[in-house]
This record gives sequence, C-alpha cells and structure tokens, in this order.
Amino acid sequence: SQEQSYSRILADLQEAVGLLGDGTRPLNRPTRRAALALLARVNLHMGRFQLAGELAGQVLESSDALIDFNTVRTGSFNVFPEILPNGNAELLFFESRMGYGFFGNAVRRVNPGLLAIYGPQDLRRSVLFYHTAAGAAYFSGFDGLGNAEMMLIAAESEIRADRLEQGMALLNRLWAKRCRSSGFAPLVANDRSQAMAILLAERERELVWRGLR
Repeated sequence: SQEQSYSRILADLQEAVGLLGDGTRPLNRPTRRAALALLARVNLHMGRFQLAGELAGQVLESSDALIDFNTVRTGSFNVFPEILPNGNAELLFFESRMGYGFFGNAVRRVNPGLLAIYGPQDLRRSVLFYHTAAGAAYFSGFDGLGNAEMMLIAAESEIRADRLEQGMALLNRLWAKRCRSSGFAPLVANDRSQAMAILLAERERELVWRGLR
C-alpha cells in the first residue's frame, strides 16, 4: 500500500542517517546530510511540514552555501562548474536524469510560457536554460539534492506556521543569489496567503524540470 511504501522509505532513510558520515567524498556518494535532505523532501510530500522544516534546518546548519548566479558564466550549454570531481558549492548529492535522445534533439523547444515566469531581473532564465542563435531554449540545470531546495522547504515550514518574517527571510536569501545585483528588491508578503503564493512561485522557478514543484 502507499502507507507501507512511505513507511519503508522513511525507515530506510532514518537508518541511513545513523550509518552515513559527512566526510569529504564525491557528490555521487551519499552522506548523512544527503539522507537528511531526502527525509525533508519526503516529509514535505507527506504534508508533515513542521518536521520537513526541522530536517531541512539541520541540513542547512552545516552549510547553507548558495551559488551567486551573478558570478556564473552564461552563454554555453553547461554553465555550472564540473560537478564531478570538482564539486558544486550548494549541491548535497548529485544524480543525473536518464539520457533520452530527445533531450539532445536540436529541434526541441521550451514553451515560451515557461520562460515567461522569469522576470527581467531573474538570472535563472539565462543560467538554467541554453538559448541558441535560433532563439530555442534548452534546459541545462542539475538534478539531485541541494541547499536551495532545503531553503525552500524550511521557508515553507515557517510560512505554514505563520512565522512569515522568518519564512520570507529564507526566501530572500535565495532570491538574492538568483537576482541581478543591480536590480535586487526583497520579496514582501503581508499575510500567509500572499507568502505562500510567493513561495510556490519560487519553487516553480528554482526547481524547474526536477519534478519537485
């Protein structure tokens, strides 16, 4: 049953947290922080928002590093540093999607409606998508577990608990690393409903094509 499946996933991850270490290792090898991050993601999916936030907070206590997209070189198919073996400052665990031929097809296009959700100050449109001379756009992000997702989970937990100031502060820490430095303006919410709308929009922009929105 679905309940049994989730119970087994949680039990395996909780066991992994106790067995894994956090030493330096290639990012395609699991660590305790990666197991905690996956636990946070699963609990968010289950609607256990407070626990998900606590787990995400534990992950971020060790390191909450984020890549400043103002420093990322754009205009190439892969704008991020080589993940293996050099690493990625905000990544906890690296995994790649299946290499279907479709994803390398030169005629593939991204829906303009998707690109339109990124405002003029949002650097993710340039960094997460590859734009060709013909105007086509290709996705060039990464999969796996990372600090940005944990920050979004922690922010959601705070907002759902009506701690809007703390939740919006987390969202703005992420937004500051994804926005043009010259055009940064903090995200502001007057109530829980507005804060949740901002949060969900940020999840859509940050976690595009990762099945996590």
